[in-house]
Amino acid sequence: MDAPPICASILDAERGGYISIAPDIEFEVDRRYVAHTNVLESVMTTVNGSIRVTSALHKATVGRPPWTELAFRIEGLTGEVAMR
Repeated sequence: MDAPPICASILDAERGGYISIAPDIEFEVDRRYVAHTNVLESVMTTVNGSIRVTSALHKATVGRPPWTELAFRIEGLTGEVAMR
């Protein structure tokens, strides 16, 4: 691994890592959890269009060692949205 863990800023705001997925201009966001899951859907809307970011934390105990994965899916819904 060549970078700090992406959620480490929760523990250390100055040296911890983070990830940000967002339009590069002003936007509004609506968020909801998919019923009975840990899947978060965020719809971000700008003046130029909208996108949906689906986020989920996967845990597995198969194999050695157990692993955890943070997965994102980014979908264009309308128009064009430049991302940062």
